Amino acid sequence: ILHNYANRRNFDTVLSYIYPYHFWHSRNTVNWVKRVANKPGIARGYMRYKDNMERINADMPEWFRHNTRITGILGFDEDNPLMVNLEALVSPAYQITKVPFQDPLKRDTMFARFMDDAGRLSSTHTMYSILYGLGRYLKGDKEEGAAWMSRLIPQTKLTTALTSIAAKKGWIDQKWERGIELDPIIGLQGAIEAGNPEGYFTALDPYEQKRINMGYQALVQNGEYTDEEVVDAIMSEDPQHPITVQAHGIAQSQKNMGDLLSFIGGPGFQIRSKDEREIMDMNEEFANMYQFKDTLDKDQKAQLYQIMREKYPTYFNSVMLTRKSRDERDEAFVYNIMA
Repeated sequence: ILHNYANRRNFDTVLSYIYPYHFWHSRNTVNWVKRVANKPGIARGYMRYKDNMERINADMPEWFRHNTRITGILGFDEDNPLMVNLEALVSPAYQITKVPFQDPLKRDTMFARFMDDAGRLSSTHTMYSILYGLGRYLKGDKEEGAAWMSRLIPQTKLTTALTSIAAKKGWIDQKWERGIELDPIIGLQGAIEAGNPEGYFTALDPYEQKRINMGYQALVQNGEYTDEEVVDAIMSEDPQHPITVQAHGIAQSQKNMGDLLSFIGGPGFQIRSKDEREIMDMNEEFANMYQFKDTLDKDQKAQLYQIMREKYPTYFNSVMLTRKSRDERDEAFVYNIMA
């Protein structure tokens, strides 16, 4: 695990322009190859563990199949399990052996695919992701840009969770039940899109943007609002719309415990509800098909939307209508009316 950092070579200098922490990963990979060569039983036992986890979690997305599912304690049930990645918590070799999360939004161009694939080996410099994401965002590819810029300070999730809990308990103004966002990149995007400074503190990162749809759906299922009222709130693009504020608060409260556990125990602790997994599967499937949008005529696009709507009736419409790109959002709205 420990390495001699004075033993650097010229290729380490070259790699350092892409990977800030490449030395540990590259030397660790060599050491693990030696260990496996000397003790093949390590690899055999490890593969058995992987196979068993994949069989137990066959219904999960690929990057969650090696997590341990915990239910029956602290309010976690089968539909809302606590997912614990034991490897991420205890194994130094996890960076080498992990199944990477592949976001279709981050693979739209050749350079994006190169950077995404490069990130599987080790963490690339944050500034590269920010600059590329900013470029895509300014060109109008807001979803892809937001996905690349993502969150500059991961610890700000804790602040959002704590302020959300405080508002729910009545310790601070209840309007902050959705949490107070302090991350500079997420906040600036929110302020720009809202057109006012308050948008900074109520912004959503690209992955929370999808989660808010569970809040919208909960309001419809509870009978508080109709589908039409929710669609009007979404299309208003107003983060201060009463329905959006409620939906945001519901979505945030569902992830507060997961954010707290991740801060205390590390990224190996996550809560993934059945609905959230469905949205993740739906987004991946739609992105894989939509990448060929330029080759589809209007009828074929309408058919694509109809297929997805029938397969994912609960969330498809609301997820499509909350996309950052105005053109894609308007397109989804038109096909929603046609349906």
